[in-house]
Amino acid sequence: MSFHDPTSDVARMNRHASHRPVKVHPWTWRVLKSAQEFSRKSDGVFDITMAPQLVKWDYLPRADARFAVAAAGATSFSTMNTTFDSAAA
Repeated sequence: MSFHDPTSDVARMNRHASHRPVKVHPWTWRVLKSAQEFSRKSDGVFDITMAPQLVKWDYLPRADARFAVAAAGATSFSTMNTTFDSAAA
């Protein structure tokens, strides 16, 4: 579930989910559903979309050169405004 690896579910969602549905591995789907629930229960205090900011603060590693080009065009998404379709998972 790396946002640095361009082939991961997270990276694919960052690239495509704002334009079309993205099919992900069932484990990824469960993590995202749980994160959405934690975010809802904490009124948004828990936020898995913080990764880019955490990288800036050096709490998460920066993408290495082989992933930097693919990550450069990625946009992030918010679980608060995301619908997870269990039938598609």
